[in-house]
Amino acid sequence: MSYENINGRQTVPAAGDFATTSAQFQFLVLDSNARATIAAGGGTPILGVLYNEPGAQDRGCEIPVEGSIVKVKAGSAITKGQRVTSDSAGKGTAFTVGTSHYAGIAMETVTTANQICSILFRPGWEISPA
Repeated sequence: MSYENINGRQTVPAAGDFATTSAQFQFLVLDSNARATIAAGGGTPILGVLYNEPGAQDRGCEIPVEGSIVKVKAGSAITKGQRVTSDSAGKGTAFTVGTSHYAGIAMETVTTANQICSILFRPGWEISPA
């Protein structure tokens, strides 16, 4: 069962309509206009997790701050204790070492896509050794 502990929220303008795409609990990144958009993998720093569903561009995306335990929609199986990153659809997936950004640490195990997984949101970046 997923759980959360939100330490505070920040609001960032939405890049589009997230209400019709069911994007709640997916990872966000900033676009070139400083608007929040759905992450497309771990190649860009992860801004946070979408906690509401703004219905139009420039409406506020509610994003829990770093250090919060947040809910993330899984894109695949995730094991408790693994670092988590974004898949190509903004959903959580297990992080693998490489030139990639991660969002945090899984606080529980989920076994299938679209399950909700709690993670400790502590974003970072890791480069594989040469």
